[in-house]
Amino acid sequence: MFKSSKYVVLDSKNNVYVAVGLFMLAIVIGVLMFSKNMMGDDRAIMGENNDSKIIMPMVEIETHGFMWNQSENLGELRLTETKSNPKSEYDISYIVYDEAGNELPMKVIKGSYQKEHEDDIETKQEIYIDFGLYDEFYYITVEIRQKDSTSEKIVMDYRNFEQKAIKEKGDNYILNLEAEQAVLKELESDLIPYQEAIQAQNEKLEQIDALTPDEKEKRVGEVEKIRSEIEKIQKEMAPRQEKVNAQQKKINEMREK
Repeated sequence: MFKSSKYVVLDSKNNVYVAVGLFMLAIVIGVLMFSKNMMGDDRAIMGENNDSKIIMPMVEIETHGFMWNQSENLGELRLTETKSNPKSEYDISYIVYDEAGNELPMKVIKGSYQKEHEDDIETKQEIYIDFGLYDEFYYITVEIRQKDSTSEKIVMDYRNFEQKAIKEKGDNYILNLEAEQAVLKELESDLIPYQEAIQAQNEKLEQIDALTPDEKEKRVGEVEKIRSEIEKIQKEMAPRQEKVNAQQKKINEMREK
């Protein structure tokens, strides 16, 4: 029979061995590729000063997490600066760059200096750092600098970013958020008299509940009046509670952006 020279003849043992060897090699390569895809990126996870406190002269910086909107190529780091003196000359500046040392476009959004309590010496300032990203990166470094050349680094590996549909924020974003939080605080203060009144009525119920069964039986009518009073207070409080809930929802939605 005619045999074309364009085809490999597998009649000989050598050709069979070659074919089997190629087949086995293909299997090994396939397994390695599959294992690589299943295992994901095996590079070391880069991270330095993540979710921790960074102590610098006159300033303490606490990181709260970092987010990544992959579809928008937008990253965000949220942190808090705590200072013993907000007018200190040890001001902080930030620089963001990728693993190759290329600076990335960024914006620092600052809130106001606030005290948790009136008699506190320390003041806290909430800060967001928004920065541009690209499709594939390994890690991002945020360098924190002070005027005396002191510096610290926050290194964020792409595998540790929280995937979130964040948007680019305006310069007054945190200030506007603080204003809404002040409104919430006022609304919550309106609830206090009602909450205290309900607590007082519940304490009366607890006192009666601690009595003997015979004594409790004699005060059934009083219990009904107390419960009726609680319902009355709750109805009066309901519109104010709705305002609090609506304001809290508004703040939550602002924070999600």
